[in-house]
Amino acid sequence: VASDLKLAVSIAKELLQHDIVVCVATSHRDLGIMYTAGASRDLSTCRARFSKAVKRTNRIIRIAKVNRSAKKLFSSGAYPQATWGHQLVGLAPTACLKLRRMAASTTGVSINSQRCLNTCIFVCFGRRRDPWQCILKELVCLWIKLVPKHFAEKPQDLRIAWGNAKKNVVSGGKVVWNRVTGLLSNVVANLTLLGWNPLTFSEWRSPTNEPWIIPLLPETIFSPHLLIYELQDSAGKQLWKDASTHQHGAGLQDGVAYAYSMQ
Repeated sequence: VASDLKLAVSIAKELLQHDIVVCVATSHRDLGIMYTAGASRDLSTCRARFSKAVKRTNRIIRIAKVNRSAKKLFSSGAYPQATWGHQLVGLAPTACLKLRRMAASTTGVSINSQRCLNTCIFVCFGRRRDPWQCILKELVCLWIKLVPKHFAEKPQDLRIAWGNAKKNVVSGGKVVWNRVTGLLSNVVANLTLLGWNPLTFSEWRSPTNEPWIIPLLPETIFSPHLLIYELQDSAGKQLWKDASTHQHGAGLQDGVAYAYSMQ
């Protein structure tokens, strides 16, 4: 597997002259996800794993009809199975919506009750426990952990890769998810989807133009929870804004008064 198929073929031919047989492929499974050397996006294993998570969710749904506490099995079983490796391949809004519907179905609240997806997840799982918000947390935590190391080794390469990702992944202000081929491009895609401005790999601006800076020195003490909360709340605002357009949803566009709703 190489970033360029012609390069991979030429290397294979060169090695064959030395009696070393190498198979050329566009992708290969590595630690449960498809490795493509950043050349493309292969979701074959992710889709197969997601399908198995759907079957597991269906079993949880049957249990939840008897005991609604069975929703805990989604967070500990179906969700990790469905999202394994999402940091590197990205989870498009369509797949994220399916995941959120799976989570709501395990709460024991019947879909025939015309439930509100946002309200169902918020009441049953809690604040900032929406699957999309959990995905953002896992993605940003991994980025904050790895970016200081890459900056120390190859800072210029990191700057170039970030600039290229902004040009390739974002087109006309919209995210092209088929061009998400790794962690870096996935971070750019999610920040853009949230309405954030990904200025650099360590400096981002929220929709309110508030700057957020990730320290790049390994010895710097940094607690990422405030940044993660801000990102999760940005996602929550989008979800509640969409919910306000549904039947009897007027007023939800401003979100929920969490301080009063949890009393």
